Amino acid sequence: MLKYLAIFCFIVHGSLLAQDVEQVVSDAKNFFKQDPFTLQGGIGANMVFYDAKGIANRRDPFYWALNGNLNITILGKISCPLTFTITQQDKNFTNGLDKFSQPFNQFGISPRYKWLTVHAGYRTMEFSEHSLSGSLFLGGGVEVAPTKGIFSGSAAFGRFLKAIPAGGVQGVTVSLPAYERWGGAAKLKIGKERNNVELVYFRAADNKNSIPFDTANNILPAENQIFGLKFVKLFGEKLTVQGAYHFSMLNPNTFLPVTKIERFTYINKIWSPRANSRFNSSYLFQVDYDLKGYRIGAKFKRVDPDYASLGAVFITNDVQEISGSLGKQLLKNRLNLNVSLGVQQNNLDRMQIATQRRIASSASANISLIKNTNINLSYNNFSTDVVAIQDVFYDSIRLTQVNETGTASINYSIGKDIKQTVNLNTTYQESGGNKQASSAIFMLNPSYSLQFIKQNIGFTVAGSYNTNAFSGNHTVNFGPTVGVNTSFFKRKCKVGSNFSYQNSTTNDVLSNRNYAIASFINYSITKSQVLKISHAFIHKKAVVATAQDFIENRLTIAYNYSFSTSYRKLKTHFSRTETNE
Repeated sequence: MLKYLAIFCFIVHGSLLAQDVEQVVSDAKNFFKQDPFTLQGGIGANMVFYDAKGIANRRDPFYWALNGNLNITILGKISCPLTFTITQQDKNFTNGLDKFSQPFNQFGISPRYKWLTVHAGYRTMEFSEHSLSGSLFLGGGVEVAPTKGIFSGSAAFGRFLKAIPAGGVQGVTVSLPAYERWGGAAKLKIGKERNNVELVYFRAADNKNSIPFDTANNILPAENQIFGLKFVKLFGEKLTVQGAYHFSMLNPNTFLPVTKIERFTYINKIWSPRANSRFNSSYLFQVDYDLKGYRIGAKFKRVDPDYASLGAVFITNDVQEISGSLGKQLLKNRLNLNVSLGVQQNNLDRMQIATQRRIASSASANISLIKNTNINLSYNNFSTDVVAIQDVFYDSIRLTQVNETGTASINYSIGKDIKQTVNLNTTYQESGGNKQASSAIFMLNPSYSLQFIKQNIGFTVAGSYNTNAFSGNHTVNFGPTVGVNTSFFKRKCKVGSNFSYQNSTTNDVLSNRNYAIASFINYSITKSQVLKISHAFIHKKAVVATAQDFIENRLTIAYNYSFSTSYRKLKTHFSRTETNE
């Protein structure tokens, strides 16, 4: 890992030497003429009170959280965004339960000076979809993106998982056991935005001695190493070609002894193979072409069945996809049309007893032909064939499933002093197949709002109608919603309330009546301080004996403070204070 980071730093260092020396000298002269520091951002505190009757509590009766989002600017050049979250969970776990969960309290800072960004604390960094992507880690990172030259890159290192032993406190289990996991990544980019090549490296490993060996939960220490190559190439101004390749080496159980690979011996120098080592790849190739208002695209994607990354939150493996797309803008972009068609298949290594083939097609339209009116239409069709081999002497079993979804939304808005808005959203989804019962879902949600701008008062009327037909059953949920909002004290205090009533029926028999009231008060104490109080009441009233009757109450109190100050402002303020005294 250190060897690859050293190579990365050496290449980036060469790029830094190519920067304009005169500009650096000029910046140095003006550096100390700036305000020493400025501070802006906000902090917030939230308290939530919860109570339920008729059912078990679905969350803690009391919960609090503190959060902050600050930005410190030093000498007008160095920007330091700082974020933190402190929650009540860790306080409740002082009896020892905290060691059985990943940390809830988090903090992080990312100072930036021109093209150099440094990360510290709890951070996420994106290297590539199939290496380090979206995983939160406690550690540090750096991003180097010079405006001149063709080299840029990033690197990261930290703890991805805290060690969690099996068990809990007094029968309470917060999360599954986990080995302590450390890892790092590096990326080198050569070229500019639409013409570049990226080299990606990722490595992570679990500390197998961080927790006692656990057989009950089948938790094993793993290690992973990934090499990646990405590229983007623009030909002329119309044709864009891009692709990616990742090679993953995974040891799912590092308790096994290290072995040697006889065929590809070079792997032994960069990896510690074991009996259950997995070597898998992922591929992506995509072409997009712009032609007189048309955008034509084609994509090929393949991810091997056992491909995995210890640094990615989610990866869909065992899939091969071939798809095409077509887009067209008409009438000065007031009409946008898009269609796509693709084929997906799994069981790429033929090791499963069934192969699933899926045809996916979609079409969408965005229409803005009428003044103050916007219309969105979409249609999706997913057809799936599953071929299961029952016996080598008999024909295979074929299962077919079709899912169709259509959506439509219309928005119409008029008025300036008296603003009226009409929304209509509808969705229809149907699924079925040759081996299963069909189902159909229909949702209709209209709404109308009337806002008197000068009088600071508004009204909303909405409705909902949802049906679901499946396996011979038919459920319907329908009802209205009414709401009002206004403001007082020169709009410093905003209040509002919504009331919803909904009936639920099953096979034309009424089963529940649901009531919900949601109210809020937002008061601006000063320009920088806001107090928010909201309350939600839900009553699910059972009509038949088989239905459940319960009441839930949730009260939320939030305080937000935003500010913007600087060294010179503070100095002036304290100077005036001393003069007045």
